[in-house]
Amino acid sequence: MYRVVLPARSRLRFKVKPRFGDPDLELYERSARTTQSDRGLIDRSQRNGERVDSFVVSNPSAQNRLAYLSVYVDTAVSFLDAGYTLTIRRG
Repeated sequence: MYRVVLPARSRLRFKVKPRFGDPDLELYERSARTTQSDRGLIDRSQRNGERVDSFVVSNPSAQNRLAYLSVYVDTAVSFLDAGYTLTIRRG
């Protein structure tokens, strides 16, 4: 879990590239209490296998916005370990 700031009037691209395993990516509002429900979910990427997961999130407001980024391995897969490179870029 990573705490991230979405700058005012900006777009951020979140990308997780697997080195091994099948990591997935979710972004939650600051008010989310758990990752076990979709309440507070902003976006999600769940690509199968060793494919890159990514999404772009916009913050059109004049205020910075706090969010939580979760990189996880879905419990439905047989191999629960994963290595990855996480990239967050403006644009």
